[in-house]
Amino acid sequence: MTMRTALVALLCLLTSACDGLNFDTKPLPPIPDGSGGLNDCGGSGQLVDDDGPARPGDGCGACDDGLLFCTGPDQLSCSGGSRPNSCGGCSLLPGTPGTPCGSCGDGLWACAAGTATCIGAGELNDCGGCAQLSDPPGATCLQSGGSEGVTICSTRETTLCLDPGSNACGGSGLLTLPDGVTGVTALPGTLYENGCRRGVLFCDDGTLTAVDLEGGNACGGCEPLAAEPGTACNACGAAWACNADGNLSCRGQGELNACGGCTTLALEVGTSCDNGDGSVLCLGPDEAACITRGSTNACGGLGPLTGLPLGEPCGTCLDGRVACDPTDPRRTATRCDGASESNACGGCGLLSGPPESLCGTCGSGRLSCAGGNSSVTCDGDAGDSARNACGGCGTLRGEPGSSCGRCGQFACDETQPGRLTCVEPAGGCTASQPLGAPCSDDAACLSGNCATEPDGTTQDRCAPEGMVFIPAGSFLMGSPETEVDRSPRETQHTVTLTRSFFMDRTETSQGAWKALSGGINPSFFQSPTGTIETTENNFDAGPVERLDWFSALAFANLRSTQEGLPTCYTLLVCADARNGWHDGTHSGCSGATLPLGTACTGYRLPTESEWEYAARAGTTSTFPWGTVEDANFLWFASNSDGRTQPVGTRLPNAWGLRDTIGNVWEWTWDAFGPYPGDVTDPTGPSDGFARAVRGGGYSSDRQFIRAAAHDQNSWDAANQTLGFRLVRTLP
Repeated sequence: MTMRTALVALLCLLTSACDGLNFDTKPLPPIPDGSGGLNDCGGSGQLVDDDGPARPGDGCGACDDGLLFCTGPDQLSCSGGSRPNSCGGCSLLPGTPGTPCGSCGDGLWACAAGTATCIGAGELNDCGGCAQLSDPPGATCLQSGGSEGVTICSTRETTLCLDPGSNACGGSGLLTLPDGVTGVTALPGTLYENGCRRGVLFCDDGTLTAVDLEGGNACGGCEPLAAEPGTACNACGAAWACNADGNLSCRGQGELNACGGCTTLALEVGTSCDNGDGSVLCLGPDEAACITRGSTNACGGLGPLTGLPLGEPCGTCLDGRVACDPTDPRRTATRCDGASESNACGGCGLLSGPPESLCGTCGSGRLSCAGGNSSVTCDGDAGDSARNACGGCGTLRGEPGSSCGRCGQFACDETQPGRLTCVEPAGGCTASQPLGAPCSDDAACLSGNCATEPDGTTQDRCAPEGMVFIPAGSFLMGSPETEVDRSPRETQHTVTLTRSFFMDRTETSQGAWKALSGGINPSFFQSPTGTIETTENNFDAGPVERLDWFSALAFANLRSTQEGLPTCYTLLVCADARNGWHDGTHSGCSGATLPLGTACTGYRLPTESEWEYAARAGTTSTFPWGTVEDANFLWFASNSDGRTQPVGTRLPNAWGLRDTIGNVWEWTWDAFGPYPGDVTDPTGPSDGFARAVRGGGYSSDRQFIRAAAHDQNSWDAANQTLGFRLVRTLP
């Protein structure tokens, strides 16, 4: 078989493009006596590559997907070989190491065994979404009229309470598994496996549908692909295409010739010519000529070769070979072919992953350069301590033993290691009181929290965790003209609030912010000590600060989404509506609306009237506790040491709220402006970039720690004196 036929046969075997044709694939015979001992490139030496003896047309390269061709009478070079992926393997990576992964985008791709794997991804909720659900689908619930119903998935992120006759998707019939899914329970949120694909069942118009989450390649098969379908597979215009078996083949008109080019050569490289006195050699990728032995140099030129001898190792890592330079018209120059660049550590070894990428248990370590920069090692691997309380790597929806659903408790799921499931207590469900109802202890409340009112005169009420109940009512807002240090803009007027609501017991802490921001902390004071800016990020008990008004709104919306509540705000024309709030600077927005006003039952900032009503807690004095400054109730200029202090460490007001005065100023919803006359459920002026802030901060004096004191800040302001707390209207 001629060398040309061998090349065609090799390409057919690689691409499956010649099914049905017959080729003689027996090893080529040794060079016969009397042939002058010519090799397949027309020289007299043995042709070799990095793996030993070789011939033109053999596979080559780190991934064995290149093609050897002649670059001199005794020299082979590799063309078209692909480089290993960034994890050191040869298959197409499913994701880029260090970038987010997982159905909810909360994991990270990390290198493992030459490919990328997704670590640290959290679990989906039981409706197939990412938000925390208030109740699992199928659980019993209380409808608005007080009758018992069944919890169903209204979307992947939210649930509804419908009549008991509804199935878990809100339909009327018995739920059945979608086509192609077998062996699992027909409920939303159930994970399934179908061959190499893994997916989840979720609701669609009252029935179940299946969505694949991971597994399988882009051609419908299970094995990793060498490249993306449609990308080039050689230098001659052919492209990778999917086969019926789920793998790739190289299809197209072009194929490499024996000189590494794409055109058909007129002469067969390596054959004798000029009556046996010469050999056909490559003069370039698309040119072969008969060269008389001894009349020219090894590259076909008429002068001595410059540079290193042909075939010598070259390049930084000495993995290239000196070959003839086909761009030199005199054919006297050489160049280094096939040399690789230094790795990301500056050495020559093949790395198992890029430096600084995640490694180890649950991605708790980082790869660093080692072994003379020829390898990487995993530093800081936390081992089993990096796993969650159920032994997995994802973020759990809660802690085992904490409350979930109507009155259930979270427990580790024995059928799905590393995940939680919501189970009913062994003694059955005894909680019955909804939000806002009177209560005697936490066990009586469906929310698991009976907010104790310290004054002893207000009935304890069921409230969301960390919040207190604020009853509807009327009060006198502003200050009397006789109050010391008052401002003329504090005109007294009667405000009536017709809706009871819940308010965070303390200002939002850095720990609460980080739990929703992925650990990003905008605060100036990130350490429990010191009065200068710090970045230690270990002051979770401190109030989050240095955030603008829009970031507080975005945080409120996300907190609502996480708990399956309606979002209260519409943010307008934000420059980065997905990530901009995490670091406290969401000022690319042009405005915001509160479509439902205070009727919205999701999380929101208090209106200025709600804030003063709750801070006063039924009092009419200068301060919520009386007429004299008292450091036991607040952090201010006289006792704060010039910085913020942990939230909730001062005495509460009569309704159980802490830090309403001092520590940090608190954003409210209202635009800043003059007070109206007597008013019901006000939400402030209709527009304005100056927003009202209340309560004073750690550096405030007597004038600004009064219950009636109010000030303003531009909605894009973000400094270390500004924080916030949230409210929820009683449903």
